[in-house]
Amino acid sequence: MKRDKPQISLTDASILKIKVQKILLYLFQNPCIMLSKLKLRNVMAGKFETPRQKMIGMMYLVLTALLALQVSSALIYKFQALNASLEKTVTNNDADNQKKQVAIASLVKQRGQKAREVALSERAREVRLKTQQMLAEVDAIKKELIDKTGGYDSEGGFKGAKDETQVEVIMIGANKSGKAYELKQKLDNYVKFMNKHSIDRFDGLAKNASEDPTLKNNSDQKNKDYAHLNYGQMPMVAALAVLSETEAKILNMENSVVTAIADSLRLEDYTVDHMMPVVKPQSDFVVAGTKYNAEMFMAATSSAAKPQMTMGSSILSVDNNGVGSLSFIASGGNYKPDGTMKKTWTGSIKMKNQRGQDTTYMITHEYTVVKPVIQVQSGTVPQLYKNCGNKLNISVPALGAAYHPSFRVEGASVINGDRPGVVTLVPTSARVRVGVTNNGSFLGEELFGVKLIPKPTIDVKVNNQKVPPLEGLPANAPRIMTVRIIPDITFAQNLPEECRYFAEGTITLARRKTKMKEIPFNGIQIPLNAFAGLMQPGDRIIVEVSKVRRKNFKNEMEDVNMERYFETIILN
Repeated sequence: MKRDKPQISLTDASILKIKVQKILLYLFQNPCIMLSKLKLRNVMAGKFETPRQKMIGMMYLVLTALLALQVSSALIYKFQALNASLEKTVTNNDADNQKKQVAIASLVKQRGQKAREVALSERAREVRLKTQQMLAEVDAIKKELIDKTGGYDSEGGFKGAKDETQVEVIMIGANKSGKAYELKQKLDNYVKFMNKHSIDRFDGLAKNASEDPTLKNNSDQKNKDYAHLNYGQMPMVAALAVLSETEAKILNMENSVVTAIADSLRLEDYTVDHMMPVVKPQSDFVVAGTKYNAEMFMAATSSAAKPQMTMGSSILSVDNNGVGSLSFIASGGNYKPDGTMKKTWTGSIKMKNQRGQDTTYMITHEYTVVKPVIQVQSGTVPQLYKNCGNKLNISVPALGAAYHPSFRVEGASVINGDRPGVVTLVPTSARVRVGVTNNGSFLGEELFGVKLIPKPTIDVKVNNQKVPPLEGLPANAPRIMTVRIIPDITFAQNLPEECRYFAEGTITLARRKTKMKEIPFNGIQIPLNAFAGLMQPGDRIIVEVSKVRRKNFKNEMEDVNMERYFETIILN
């Protein structure tokens, strides 16, 4: 990749300052995109790097690594499988549409090129051409995503399958300059074109969240445009699946228009001499908790036959072309080690044969259920802290807006958060088991170990200084005593709201075996005014911490099980 030379002058301090300020401003406004630009323009510039550029470059590398870690390899594999299945469907449907358009042109020619039929054939040709142009646009974007994220590895997989940064750079861009905005405009124009050639009105292919009935009232999604909704924080392989799905919808739209043209030419008029049941699934890979979609029909059937179709005990809806549609929620079960399981469904098609007799054809189809990947985001995973509020975000990315989970928890109490998947677990046993269910369908479970709260340490200072045990202090020096309870550093980083400690005890001025004065305390800083005028060389100040208490995330106080603490300070 060709890289630009550095844009920051090394000799003009004022220009350097202004450009660095701009970079920092953009980093706060749109970190993923701006860091990517810095990588291209500055970080890789070699000998021209300034210390500031190196610092920014390191920030980019760290962020890229963190983004890559957010997506598990299992999830990437499933997205790649979904994309491959969609691309296979696109290839098959594209070939079918091409055959249908050629058949229309051939039939019109056989009938003598009548003006009305020629116009219909020309319309089918224009629809095919427009569709091919639209598919080429989408394919070009997919190729760019693959190329700019490293291409293919030696096993045929994507090197940059997890890359989210390049997806946002390419598809969203700075100031909405990404390809998704141009793609949306072209898709909207394509739908307008198709609506001019169709009796039925097609819905948009590139909706903003506010245009989608399932998202327009979702507080987390409703303000997102098409680009951010489909490509924001999206791994590259998932973005490919979104684009492949768009191609499938484009071909379905074309098929609807061309089929209507064929119907108007009575292209379906033919003598059937062979019948066989056929099923055309949208994908043979389906994540548990999501819908399985497929079309079931008889090959070479006609609308005049009016077939009746069932799946199990359910009667299917059959359209005017003799095509039945089925849809059901895929359930999970005993998955194989690779996270998949095979399932089948059985249906029937009843229609009249050439002699006018009712004939029933049975069909059984196998499909693959993919175990959904449950992601848990928390500073304490894979272990929680006992009797503490451990906040978790349990998500299933494959379900998207259809994710409405409920949780069955063993070994902890549960506090639901303000968003789907956000919960606070307060463990009461050594292990916690969390089962995840979505809309009544069990998805899987996660198991967590539980840690005890680590003991804090006690830090005593005089006049904000540690006193060397053997040296002591001058008798007239002590003015204020500080007693702090220091939490374990890892515990404090993970659960800061659980690390508010308070100490209680006494500070005693002792001379040989006599207590000269005693000061009780229950705070952090304790003035030693009561000892003024009493302290003499050879005396001792004895600090005793008799009780330590902790305030938890509910602002409730609890005692900490610690032995009494003593510290002696010698006066000289």
